[in-house]
Amino acid sequence: MRGKLFLPSTVFVLVLVFGACINVSSVRADGAENEIESALRKWRDDFNGRNVGGICDLFAPDLIANYGDFPQISYESICKQLKSSLTNPDLNFHYDLGITEIIVSGDTGVVRLIWDLTVTDANGKVIERTKDRGMDIFRRQPDGKWKISRYIAYPVGGG
Repeated sequence: MRGKLFLPSTVFVLVLVFGACINVSSVRADGAENEIESALRKWRDDFNGRNVGGICDLFAPDLIANYGDFPQISYESICKQLKSSLTNPDLNFHYDLGITEIIVSGDTGVVRLIWDLTVTDANGKVIERTKDRGMDIFRRQPDGKWKISRYIAYPVGGG
């Protein structure tokens, strides 16, 4: 009788342990997805609010990025361009963010997204509207923050 009880009890314990491992992993991924989404939304708010001091916080120092057919982008070059744009008194920039998907595995996260940019002059007249589709690769940094380490983006027709 003891042998018959041992097998079901062992299976039950293994199912509980295995199930707990799956749930913990799922919670960690969900937490990471939320952190990544929050980082993107904070960046959008910093950009729209012309917060020059925080505009580079989303990007990792080892950033390598490509946009369309333009030359490769580094951390230094993107920060320089963003700061220049946001301090231009003649233009106003506004981004809207659409997140399509976030996938997290370990210390890497991948985000498929769409950025809609509206540029207006000092009088509020729309000068340009663009729509860019992209894929950002986030890495968890030593301080625990998620930052974009790689990205590729391209304009979508009819933007």
